[in-house]
Amino acid sequence: MVNSNFHFLQNEWGFLYQPAVEAEQNAKTAPVTSAFYARLSLEKMVNWLYENCTSSKQSELFWIKNKRHF
Repeated sequence: MVNSNFHFLQNEWGFLYQPAVEAEQNAKTAPVTSAFYARLSLEKMVNWLYENCTSSKQSELFWIKNKRHF
């Protein structure tokens, strides 16, 4: 088993675990690959939020996402 900072994701957030570990493992040796997997993890997390939040929460997320400084 690989040492990782993301083992806490494995049980409840399994869909985020593998791309997060890939990003972590490639951080020093393949930074472009690492950036790809980091972004993939973030996109999956945002998609999960939009799919699992109530409509009022979605509008809050939309507002926060579209704030100029975000």
